Amino acid sequence: MKESLLHFIWQYLHFNVKNLSTYSGSELTIIKQGNYQHNSGPDFENCQIMIDNIRLVGNIEIHVNSSDWNKHKHQHDPAYDTVILHVVWNHDQDVLNSKGNEIPVLELNGRVPQSLFSRYERLISNRNDILCHDEIEQLPRIRKLELIDKAVSLRLEQKSNIILGRLAENKNDWEETAYQTLLQYFGFNVNNEAFLRLAQTLPYKLIKKHVDQPMQVEALLFGVAGFLHDESDQYAVELRQEYEFLATKYQIIGREIPKQQWKFLRLRPANFPTVRIAQLASILSAVSNLFSFLINEKSTAVKVDAFRKSVSAYWQKHYDFGKEYKKAGSYMMGRKSIENLFVNTVAPLLAAYAVYLNQESYMRQALELLEDIKPEQNKITRLWEDNGFRLSSALDSQGLIMQYNHFCLEKRCLECVAGTFIIRN
Repeated sequence: MKESLLHFIWQYLHFNVKNLSTYSGSELTIIKQGNYQHNSGPDFENCQIMIDNIRLVGNIEIHVNSSDWNKHKHQHDPAYDTVILHVVWNHDQDVLNSKGNEIPVLELNGRVPQSLFSRYERLISNRNDILCHDEIEQLPRIRKLELIDKAVSLRLEQKSNIILGRLAENKNDWEETAYQTLLQYFGFNVNNEAFLRLAQTLPYKLIKKHVDQPMQVEALLFGVAGFLHDESDQYAVELRQEYEFLATKYQIIGREIPKQQWKFLRLRPANFPTVRIAQLASILSAVSNLFSFLINEKSTAVKVDAFRKSVSAYWQKHYDFGKEYKKAGSYMMGRKSIENLFVNTVAPLLAAYAVYLNQESYMRQALELLEDIKPEQNKITRLWEDNGFRLSSALDSQGLIMQYNHFCLEKRCLECVAGTFIIRN
């Protein structure tokens, strides 16, 4: 027996509630089972019960064995003095709160239908990638939408928390935080860590001072990134000279990232970090206040166009210093890459800002942005499509990626919309 299963059983009252009594024999009636809470303290709060016609309002604590109360040191914790009922699978010991008062006990053993345990065991023992693969088709469409909504909300919440933590480190500077968040994903997994380090070493406030001089923006980015030590051609020499002047002025000389941190192996030239930095330079030169633009501009199309900037003349012919493309071109960032950036940075920034201001409109804007972007195509999304889910936007794909990683892989069927529906039905 798992405690999490007992939480589920109590939350949905999946046990025989007729003729209830406490272990000591007092008549018991459940008026309200309360709200499940994941933080420290009792498991369910704002509960209401009747014991021998006396109404009690307070919290419920749940354990497999009643002796777990003492094992968890609740008898010494005043936070558990609000517990009005101890719900257990097996009562093996009377327990007291910190005031010395005995806690009434409800034992569930013998009151839960065996079919519930069978459905639960069938789910978590399934060897398919999606545990409810054999039964997901019976899930009503409204539940599928609920599943996606819950999962995408959880994904945005987790990413928001990371951003808000970064905001605190940046002393509530949203522009700097947006810049770091954008750069963290600019390496498209392969070079994410190096790009984040670049953002942390080269503050956005320095970039902003030179947005009207794109070559100086390139010099700062390529210089701090460690690409200007080898002066392989005339443009590299010019950038190096520009960088040395600026780095001395801003006292960042000697803080360059080792070039070895950047990964080139198995990348096409168009995805080389040198090309990505050139694309980044063109974007930062065109958008002077990054966070303000991403937050205040409501049109996804306008945001995308702002990121589809041609790289500078040198990078229209080169993919690395001294190395030329066979064919020159604008080599602006592709739409798919931009949308990938927006999914991972702009939507979470909007969600974090909504939490920061406690303003729901920015959360709606984050969801609308995801709905404006085509769904991602990867192994996980194809898995859901094979199980009957139709993905129409990045909101769907982001939700189902989170659903798979957080619920399916970790076998959280008791917290999952599909899992709870199948177990309850």
